Amino acid sequence: MNKLNHDCLTIIFEVIYNDKNSLYPCLLVCKLWCKIVVPILWRNPWEIITKPFSNLKKFEKARKFFIIILLHLPEESRMLLKSQVIDKPQRRIPLLNHILNYIFKNQKIDILKRPQQKFLFNYISFCKYIKYKIHHYGPNLYEKIFQHYDIRQIRLLEQEIYKLFINKCHKIKFLDTIGVRHPLYRFPRAEISLAELHELYCSSKDDSSLFYGLAQICKFIEKFCIYLTSSNSGLAKLIEMQQKVKYLIIKNHINDITQNEYGDIDLAILKHAHNLIYVSLPIENFLYFYNHLFPKLINIKKLKLYNQIFDIFDIELYKNLFDHPKFQILQINLLFSATFYVASRIIQESDNNLQIILMDFNASHYTGQLLNIISQYCSQLKYLRIDLDDMYLHNFEQVLLNCQSLEGIYIYHYRDGIYLPEIGDKLLKILIKSAPSSLYKIDIGSYNVYKIDSLTKFFENWVGRKSLWLSSISIYDDDKINNNFNEMIEYYKFLGVIEMYKDFCFINEFKFNNNF
Repeated sequence: MNKLNHDCLTIIFEVIYNDKNSLYPCLLVCKLWCKIVVPILWRNPWEIITKPFSNLKKFEKARKFFIIILLHLPEESRMLLKSQVIDKPQRRIPLLNHILNYIFKNQKIDILKRPQQKFLFNYISFCKYIKYKIHHYGPNLYEKIFQHYDIRQIRLLEQEIYKLFINKCHKIKFLDTIGVRHPLYRFPRAEISLAELHELYCSSKDDSSLFYGLAQICKFIEKFCIYLTSSNSGLAKLIEMQQKVKYLIIKNHINDITQNEYGDIDLAILKHAHNLIYVSLPIENFLYFYNHLFPKLINIKKLKLYNQIFDIFDIELYKNLFDHPKFQILQINLLFSATFYVASRIIQESDNNLQIILMDFNASHYTGQLLNIISQYCSQLKYLRIDLDDMYLHNFEQVLLNCQSLEGIYIYHYRDGIYLPEIGDKLLKILIKSAPSSLYKIDIGSYNVYKIDSLTKFFENWVGRKSLWLSSISIYDDDKINNNFNEMIEYYKFLGVIEMYKDFCFINEFKFNNNF
């Protein structure tokens, strides 16, 4: 019975993992709950550091985290750090550091401090994620936290902390090697802790020898996120050695864009093409690669395309690229002629299998054409997200009429502060008139403002249909004086017209179910 209780509690706590405000109090309930929750919270402690807090708040959280890490250092590491005179900071402290010192008393971290008592848990052993930077173009975490020390001392600290992670972490699932200068594969127990690595964030600029070393240990990496700007034989070898790569994300900064081929990396990726179910690529730099990769994506489920430098490339793609029954999700960032051409070809050749289309770009003159193509070739579509200019409302209505499986819509538009309720009324009338019976998840709060009278008519006409999941709605300023909006929402909840009203993105509900 105790084991059943433990298993049930673990499942419950995993479900509320993203709701830290609910999870943290569980630590204080009893000893059993604490034992279950601590490993869950320490699985990925980096996410607390990298969340979009204010800089000072993020800095203080990161500082506390590294203090705990340093208290776990073995005596051997302490002696090495002491022998290198690392307890005597040598770096100059700039003005910002003086300010931080004023805000955070005793900001300088005592590297050689020993724990006053034994920890209740071996916190390091629970870590499954190891990060080096906040993001690719962001700061090095170690240089930010240990900014009082010189570069040589910081590199030594990095080395000993990485040794600690590799030695104590059991079954590391995520590793960020971008900028890492240490031979992680040589550290004690690396062959055990890295053997089941699942996800790697890396750069083609990273040391090739690091990848060669990891290739001897890691065989089960399923997800690669690569900042690809050059060839790297070690990275190509690591990709090639994996049993089944399923997720591929390739990024490069706009300043890095050139028309290059990437040597053996291209060939290594192509060997896994049949297993890929998620691919995210920039349009510009990989046109040659597209022609070889696309026809082999027989198991692709989600494709994300983005265009960084507008319309300067000619695109020649093979015919019949996407005659693949498993292809379900298309995401497009920035719609210009290049991405429009690719997207329209993919939609037309998807054999009516697309279930989700996410168009994350400002409305343009291609929007109407793309909506027409969707209405013709996507009758099984379930979710649509789009920036909808008012002039394309009639095109959107055709999507509603032809896509009778549609379950969720997320309609938004940037209006530069000019919101007219008459436009919101038009959208509501179209939804009343043409929405399929399957539609119930509606996010139109970022499209326009709405009059309460118009919303009342909309809800009255929705009676008898599937109860709405409705995102937050902005009310027209003139209606805010006598605002009975909240009472109206509660009334239609009572009638069963609205099931859920909150700030939510409809696609997240689907996203988690599909492991994307």
